[in-house]
Amino acid sequence: MRLFVAIELLGTAIKALQDAQEALLRVAAHARPTQAQHMHLTLAFLGEVAPTRLASIKAALDGVNFAPFSLALEKTGIFRRSGGDVVWAGLEKNAALAALQADVSRALRGIGVTLEERAFSPHITLAREVRLPPGVGASSVPLAKTGFDVAAFTLMQSERAAGAPVHTPLHAVSAAT
Repeated sequence: MRLFVAIELLGTAIKALQDAQEALLRVAAHARPTQAQHMHLTLAFLGEVAPTRLASIKAALDGVNFAPFSLALEKTGIFRRSGGDVVWAGLEKNAALAALQADVSRALRGIGVTLEERAFSPHITLAREVRLPPGVGASSVPLAKTGFDVAAFTLMQSERAAGAPVHTPLHAVSAAT
């Protein structure tokens, strides 16, 4: 099973991201937008994991303690890809988010889960396979600086059905209150 740990997004954050997507679609020659129900902030990508590991992964994640905190959308950016770029929404720097991501990673590595070694770059994917006209960049995609609260994170399973992604929540961990 293909797994990742994410902060799910709701309400005003989703609305701001959808507004940014609409602006992107007005200027892009091509884009495959992320559906609202799939918008999330990935904390850790586990990749393919044997189902027999699920109980130990849930237990490790249950050991991550954190207090509720707030995040804010800040800007848009682009990851360059040969088959079309990825346009994303970035967040204001946040020490609580960085600490949560580090704690989730440490808990998973502690039970032998192999994670990517690259630096954490918190973002929410707006669209893939984006082709923008010459001279048009991420600054052409306005993003409302919207704040939102984080009170939980979720272990998610990612599958494909009829060519589209399906994300299924498997286990949620709530912030200490």
